[in-house]
Amino acid sequence: MERSPSKSSNHVPASPSKSTSETVFPLSRQLSTSLPSSPLQVTPTVYKHIRSLDKIVGAIHGHPGIRPSHDPSLPSFGDVADNYLQAHGYNLSALYHIQHALTLGHSHSFINYLASRGMAWTEAEYLWDLIHTAAD
Repeated sequence: MERSPSKSSNHVPASPSKSTSETVFPLSRQLSTSLPSSPLQVTPTVYKHIRSLDKIVGAIHGHPGIRPSHDPSLPSFGDVADNYLQAHGYNLSALYHIQHALTLGHSHSFINYLASRGMAWTEAEYLWDLIHTAAD
């Protein structure tokens, strides 16, 4: 059994007319003639994302000119790798996984260990190179 559209439905006739276009697209007319009545709200700037090995888990908001100080108790992998890891916001757990992966001895084990915990394979390769290029 076919139902006919009721007056409250969103039925649009097959052939548009002037009244249909005004009914279907009323916002387009308003946008061209009206301005916002209240000021726009600005979202705080994301200074840095906080990451585990496999995903973003949070964010630090603030002005780019304000940089948190480096914590000397964190594991260090050399200046270049430390800057990379800090810029990308790796959390303490990720740093300890990276530290452990380095004890495995060679690049394939390092990369495989981190990739099996969610880090992109190519990122783990790049990190290996950063750590070992800076050490040379």
